[in-house]
Amino acid sequence: MPFYNIPKDSKDFKAKWAYESDPHRVKVIDLCVKVNELYEQGALDEDQRLYPDGITTKGSFLYYNDLVFVHTTKRNRGQAYYFYPTDTMKKPLREGKITHETLERIVHMANPERIKHGGTLYWEFFSKPGYPWVSTLSQAYALELFSTHKMFEGTCQLILDSFDKDWHMGGVWDTKMDWFLEYPMYIDDNHKDVRRVLNGHLETLIILYRYFRRSGSDHAKRLFDRGENALRKHLHKFIAPDNKTYYSMWQGTHPNKEKREESYNDRYHHLHVAELWRMYTITNDDFYYDVVWDLMKVKPTYLPYYQTPWDVEIVEHRIPKDCCPTCKRDCVGCMESE
Repeated sequence: MPFYNIPKDSKDFKAKWAYESDPHRVKVIDLCVKVNELYEQGALDEDQRLYPDGITTKGSFLYYNDLVFVHTTKRNRGQAYYFYPTDTMKKPLREGKITHETLERIVHMANPERIKHGGTLYWEFFSKPGYPWVSTLSQAYALELFSTHKMFEGTCQLILDSFDKDWHMGGVWDTKMDWFLEYPMYIDDNHKDVRRVLNGHLETLIILYRYFRRSGSDHAKRLFDRGENALRKHLHKFIAPDNKTYYSMWQGTHPNKEKREESYNDRYHHLHVAELWRMYTITNDDFYYDVVWDLMKVKPTYLPYYQTPWDVEIVEHRIPKDCCPTCKRDCVGCMESE
């Protein structure tokens, strides 16, 4: 993941962006500084960290005021936390605790300047200082979250607009390949190509289709169709001859074989199987069915494979009672692990 210059603590966090003047960014930076200060002051419990200001941690995530922060462990840079809109959207979905107050609190973290100029509604944490980046996943999970309340239809439309906006202009759309970008940025200064990530594009398609079925939005259906056509066209670039999948197109098409092989991640392979199965349940097209069957020939090492239909809650990927409802072949997934 493209993390650069990760602060090691609240003092370093504040110093790195002391020059920032944009009111919206300052608001989020101040929030991150406060969260890091509270983290550093906290007392350690056996199971989790408990804080006097309603802050708790679990694993790599810190929860504060219905917002989620991600622990930065990259390059062993310390204990800092970054605001992470994607999981801020996923947490209430996962726990079924979506209230009007929660939505109001989250919507106020949107970037009004980007909206004014036709950009995206939500941005991820910072990478290079002063350069906020947006993610198709944050937009998609926000769409899923806000579509639960009719009064936020306007917010949903703003989110949909971000999928029609070129990434150079602040959106998440790669117009060159009709791809929805999890990381709308160049790979690095030496590789002037964008990061086309398979699971980010797939999750976006599934949520767009879910939103279309819930709202009847022609806009959402058009976005889904456009992205689904691109998926069919480019999916082979993410799959190796031995049926292992790659996280990104750049990895999957890298000319260096060793580079490709070291890029394989079994956790993402399992995720790709689950997401492509969902695409099959949407389209009922053997194209996806056959791809999934081929991918499942790779011996599972992370978790048993599982198949979940598109209309099952999107965050909890493995739900035993809802897995494999239409599987016509022997599944090596959830039923075996019961």
